[in-house]
Amino acid sequence: CLSFTYPARLVLSLLWFEAAPSSGEFQEVEGESEERRKARLERHQRSQERVAKALAEKNQRDLQTQREQAERSRLGETLDFEIKRWSAGKEGNLRALLSTLQY
Repeated sequence: CLSFTYPARLVLSLLWFEAAPSSGEFQEVEGESEERRKARLERHQRSQERVAKALAEKNQRDLQTQREQAERSRLGETLDFEIKRWSAGKEGNLRALLSTLQY
C-alpha cells in the first residue's frame, strides 16, 4: 500500500478530478481550503458557461443551416415547376425555345 503526505494526496485527488470525465457537476475535494474550493468553483462555473454558450451557438448554426436548406429546396421545386411550365410545348422547336430566352 502506498502512503502519501497530505499535500501529495491533495494533488493526486485534484489531478483525479481534473482528469475524470466531466459530468457537469462540481466535485467536492476533502481537505481543500475554502479559497481553493472557491477558485475551483468559479473556474468550473466559467467552464460550464462556455460550454452552454458554445452549444447554443452550435444549435443556432444548425438551425440556420436547416432553414437555408429548406429555402434552397423550396426554390428548387418552384424553379423546376417554372422551367417545366415554360418549356412545355417547345420540346420540338429548339429555335423557338432559344428565341424565348432573355439575355
